[in-house]
Amino acid sequence: AFELRSRRISVALRRLTDLAASVDGRLPEETRRQRVATELTRLSDEILYSSQRMGRERRELAGKATTWEAIFAASLEASIVLDKAGVITHVNPAAERLLRVSAQEVIGKPLVDVMLPPTHRSPDNANFTSDLASGRASGRRQELVAQRNDGRQFPLEVAVAEFKNGLEIGYIVSARDISAHRRLRAELARAREGDRAAQRARTGRADLEAA
Repeated sequence: AFELRSRRISVALRRLTDLAASVDGRLPEETRRQRVATELTRLSDEILYSSQRMGRERRELAGKATTWEAIFAASLEASIVLDKAGVITHVNPAAERLLRVSAQEVIGKPLVDVMLPPTHRSPDNANFTSDLASGRASGRRQELVAQRNDGRQFPLEVAVAEFKNGLEIGYIVSARDISAHRRLRAELARAREGDRAAQRARTGRADLEAA
């Protein structure tokens, strides 16, 4: 919209310039003044209209940005915004708590340097790093081994979504600690194995009694 209005103003200016260049002594002075005045009025109206529209759009964008920032800050899920190179541009408070970092410490750093332990070379971590660098990480969920600022490692689930800001591409990474989920899954597996062992024992006793 801004580009379209800019073109309209440019056209009006060019039309006025062409008119001034074409006006010569063959036209009566009063006619020349009237034509120039008409073009100036039209140009003034176009500039006023465009200025008002741009002012309204700036206010709307500012309102949307404020709303987005409030949602981002209030989210209970850790959210990290990256540029197209995977460098952190924003983190919300939940992400600061999850990774035990402050926004000032990590903004401007690559996400993989902040979140993934350099000593852990799991295939999942390697694939995530490669996919993020090549732009293929968007639209998928993945379980990783992450590392907090204090050096402690923990299982993490991440989801990556791509967004566009004008011509710029970026990513939003949502992350959650799945340590409790992993423990519950392990406990359920042990419980199922215990049930199967008990069933096998009962079956064995029944076979002995039948013999």
